[in-house]
Amino acid sequence: MSNRRWRSRCAALAVLPTALFIALPGAALSDTTPSQQPQVNPEEKAAALIRPAVVYLDASAKGWIRAPNGSVFGPYLTGWRCTGFVVNPDGWVGTAGHCAGGSREAIIQEAVNEEAKKDPTVNPDQLYKTVLANDRVEGETGGSDPEMTITVTYGTGKGTTLPAEVSDVRAPGKGDVALLKVQKSNLPSSELGTDADVSIGTPILAVGYPGSTDKVTDVTLDPTNKSGKISKKSTQDTMPVYEIDAALSPGMSGGPTIALDGKVLGVNSFGPKGEQQAFNFIAPSSGLAELMSGKNVTSELGPADHAYRSGLDNFYAGNYSDAIADFDDAMSLSPDYPGAADYKTNAVNNREKYGDTSTSSSSNVKWYALAGLAAVLVAGAAAMVIRSRRSATATAGGPGPQPTPGVPPTPGPPPTPGVPPTPSAPPPTGAAAATTAQFTDGPSAHAPGEGGGQPSTEAGPESPEAGAAASTTAPAPPNEAGATPEAAKQEPHFCASCGAEHHPNEKFCPNCGKAIT
Repeated sequence: MSNRRWRSRCAALAVLPTALFIALPGAALSDTTPSQQPQVNPEEKAAALIRPAVVYLDASAKGWIRAPNGSVFGPYLTGWRCTGFVVNPDGWVGTAGHCAGGSREAIIQEAVNEEAKKDPTVNPDQLYKTVLANDRVEGETGGSDPEMTITVTYGTGKGTTLPAEVSDVRAPGKGDVALLKVQKSNLPSSELGTDADVSIGTPILAVGYPGSTDKVTDVTLDPTNKSGKISKKSTQDTMPVYEIDAALSPGMSGGPTIALDGKVLGVNSFGPKGEQQAFNFIAPSSGLAELMSGKNVTSELGPADHAYRSGLDNFYAGNYSDAIADFDDAMSLSPDYPGAADYKTNAVNNREKYGDTSTSSSSNVKWYALAGLAAVLVAGAAAMVIRSRRSATATAGGPGPQPTPGVPPTPGPPPTPGVPPTPSAPPPTGAAAATTAQFTDGPSAHAPGEGGGQPSTEAGPESPEAGAAASTTAPAPPNEAGATPEAAKQEPHFCASCGAEHHPNEKFCPNCGKAIT
């Protein structure tokens, strides 16, 4: 094959992969650019990660106060609200110690408030300290603990409320963390961070339900997210605490403070009384991890969490179709999974408005590309097989290329005067020999009957012996190419450029197109 043809075929094969890839379904990319899609900040992403695990805590307590002299006051009824968060899908909830074990303090505070209303001269702070230090808080039966109930509400809308039991608790000054248990599985969960994840300046979100906002806004299960940083690692009564500059308010106690990757760094604990600036403290999550370890509980995400978080990744990347499928998976595993339905709706709207960043996942594009490459290799191999078979046929002496229709054959070279051609058939005798000699001799030859029917002395021998000798060398009539058919069969012709066999009449090789020399 000529270099020109080889280059042209290679060029055609080189174009084929591109054409196949463009034609493959799902391989094209959308014209949508990232700048056209909604952009989100790290705080919004972090809030979306922790939101499903955050729960609303409602606690109430009933008790009597027994003074040192034996006097009993009460009963006092009180209640408080806090925040918690799921730490294991099997119904384990973390919160602050004073949210789960503060019934004594809450009952005393309620008693002080009632006494202050009766007597305006009472100093509430002084009375609280006195009662806390000297009096006993009991249940209806003397010596028993006060009655306390805690409920956990999770989900969306009005949510689902479940009773909770206190599994373990550490009071303020001793860690201020608690572990609750509800009878529910496959709850949206969270991950705990470690002290190694905390350093000065680490960006954080403090999450919870501030009671003060319930007075001015509609009550929902969507928590507040206060951004800030870790200001300092400190201790309280030798127990570690983290100082943060995020604003906290009553009701947010027990909620999670998270890093921007969604991991819980600590539990919202307390702030200095009377402090006007954002100056608060959180209990490190290591204390909660110790309580969990004592119950053989590990902090982990569930199947619904993994599907939801995959949906968030696809949503923020603009892969809305994949995000929709992920959110559907999350809701199939946990029908009331918080946030999944809203994000699915947003994904549907964004896909309609912006389109997907990719019309198929990267894994599908990879397989489409591999399929296209395989098709190219098959096509190339087929072409090589066909070419090899044609070449093999030509080499084995098969039928060569036929003359091009409409192109007259090239005449063979004229015979050299005086040099008789080599015969390829038995010589004719008698009158046939004389006729053949007259027909094939030079310009002075005569047809039979002319000049008395005798051969001309210019072209033929004078004696019968000489004539016989001449007749033995006379060839059969030539074919159109100036050669006998036997000679054409015995002498095949091949192109000097590509080696393909060709008809002896052709001026140009039918395989490579070059002139035959």
